[in-house]
Amino acid sequence: MKRAPTAEIAEAVAHQTYIIEMEASSKFLVIDGDPHLFSAFTKQLMPISHRDQRFAAHLAMVYGLNARDDLAPKVGSLLESKCLWTGTKMKPRRWAAYLDQTLYLSRYDGTVFKIAGAGVTEQNGRLVDDGWSNRSTGSILSFEIEDNAKTVLFADDDGGVPPLDPLISRNGHLFRLLRGIRWASETVGHLRKCDQVRAFMVWMLMVAFPDIFPTKPILMLEGAAGSGKSTLLQMAQMALHGKLLPVGIEENGIRDFWVSMLRSPITFLDDVNADYKWLPDEINRYATGGVRIERKLYKNSEEVTIAPQAFIAVATMDPRSFRRGDTVDRSIVLRMERREYGLSGDAIRAQIVNSRAAIYGEWLYYLNRVVAALRLEPPRWTTQRLGDFEVFAYAAARAVSWNQRFVPDLMAALSRERSVFAAETDVVLEVLDDWMNLPSNEGKWVSARDLFKELNALAYAGGKPFVKTPQALAQRLRAPHVAAQYYVADSVDRDRKIYCIVRAASYATQN
Repeated sequence: MKRAPTAEIAEAVAHQTYIIEMEASSKFLVIDGDPHLFSAFTKQLMPISHRDQRFAAHLAMVYGLNARDDLAPKVGSLLESKCLWTGTKMKPRRWAAYLDQTLYLSRYDGTVFKIAGAGVTEQNGRLVDDGWSNRSTGSILSFEIEDNAKTVLFADDDGGVPPLDPLISRNGHLFRLLRGIRWASETVGHLRKCDQVRAFMVWMLMVAFPDIFPTKPILMLEGAAGSGKSTLLQMAQMALHGKLLPVGIEENGIRDFWVSMLRSPITFLDDVNADYKWLPDEINRYATGGVRIERKLYKNSEEVTIAPQAFIAVATMDPRSFRRGDTVDRSIVLRMERREYGLSGDAIRAQIVNSRAAIYGEWLYYLNRVVAALRLEPPRWTTQRLGDFEVFAYAAARAVSWNQRFVPDLMAALSRERSVFAAETDVVLEVLDDWMNLPSNEGKWVSARDLFKELNALAYAGGKPFVKTPQALAQRLRAPHVAAQYYVADSVDRDRKIYCIVRAASYATQN
């Protein structure tokens, strides 16, 4: 019997594979211009490419096509072409999406938690109860969620693991995560323990709403070894996402860093104490809403945009990589003290595994109330760099039944702590202090160039690195933590920029 040509066999197999997948309700999708398959058999989203291990495994396990044979790559190429011709264009999301005042959380099995905020309110708008029902939480994901006219698909490649049956109620387990945490009793910025607890709880609710945070506040836990910084972030990551996934930082790991954020909704950076040259720039780019654009793999003229929706949390004893001005302005800096005793990390993780249905269930309970509260919150004016966090804090306070009057005091305390944090190792501020210790310098007008020369000379004499140009110095003089200590007036004299610097305390007394 004469054997059919390989091309004809591949075409027949590819056609039959396409029919089987469609009859099983699989989806052929075009995501960012690339063909993908959302398989009804595995409930996984995978690129249609013989180079991709997941797709190769899918062909092998479901259809018996061995990747080492000539047939499998040919079938993959034919399915790729068919998908590009007939596939539905999709916008991928991973963990969470807040669209049209409804929150969706992936269950990583082709379904989502649909959290519509079915809250019961009094006439004055106070949130008093929830119409939450377990029956309404597991809505089947039928590709009907839209974002800017593009259908949303929840990818499953970040490894999340929600509990099968969360116990949705106000059971107290979420707040018990913070038992045994030793917050600093009084920080230099006068951040109290209660402020830090509330800031952390607002952050735990905030991470489910990446869409309302164009720039993602960075949670910075600072403290000595043994203070429990890493343990606390591990508990949050394990409880909410279901997986411990600390992101490692490598000397030449810029792309890996961005991809890790793409697949880690809570990006936990543990003990980032090394001074990698690229890290401050990349952190600053992400903190200000930036993305990374790269050449697409195996393509010469096409680009791919890496745009994570992650919230970064950092545990460090030496946070030098996070002291850039724009980064600090978008950070929530909390301080922790060394613990004298406590459960081991393994024991804490075991406790979370055992009670995770209750922890996750209470988190869902409060998220439902937050969705309802966001609809009740009036528009608010804010002068904070963390304005989105401030607005969300009002909704979170309403949802958790806290008095909203704490929010302005909390934001003021966080602002003071950021200023202290930025000033702790700022060479410009150190040298400016030395310059201002000369009585003749306070209150005198000096040109930008002369100020730069004098400060640079002081830095050189003290063996301290300094900014490279007068323009860079001018930018640093406008930093909030400098303004907290010095009033810097500027003017123009015969086409020259001039400055007059006085201590903030003296300026406040005179005015």
